[in-house]
Amino acid sequence: MAEVQQKKQQSQNELNENLQSTRLKKVLDEEITPEEISAGELDQLELLQEVYKSATQGMQSVEVIRPMIKDKALKSILFRQYNSYKALTKEIELQAATNGYDLRASTFLNKAMMYGSLLLNTITDRSSSKLAEVMIQGINMGIISLVKVKNNIDPDIKVDMTFADKLMDILRSLPGLASP
Repeated sequence: MAEVQQKKQQSQNELNENLQSTRLKKVLDEEITPEEISAGELDQLELLQEVYKSATQGMQSVEVIRPMIKDKALKSILFRQYNSYKALTKEIELQAATNGYDLRASTFLNKAMMYGSLLLNTITDRSSSKLAEVMIQGINMGIISLVKVKNNIDPDIKVDMTFADKLMDILRSLPGLASP
């Protein structure tokens, strides 16, 4: 008897998971209107997407700039930064898969623009201080975009800020940046 009830409960859980996943996929594909999904889910998805985008862009910028760096201390800092970004993106991907979210990676055009910008900013000066300055500018841009998304979330709606807070901690913990 308990086995039948357990199977029934398992079937119900699977059905609920499938419904949630299907609803979110429809939102991502714009097949249903925002009114058909809760505002909290949309805000959560937007925040998760922004954190994911910032972390992956951080990883990509480290990959581009790392070969230019000669200073061992700065290389070590970038290695730790890259690993922090990578660990966070893996956590976000796991959470998104669990919730049925489909995260979108940066487009080829975005990657090309970042690469071109890094090369232009370092064309005449590839000193450690210049490379660190370029990385700090990128970190500041990440902080600004994250704060904008967080400020657009309705304070009455409960949204999990765990990943946003983790990214902010990563960005603030880098040497040369003062924590507010």
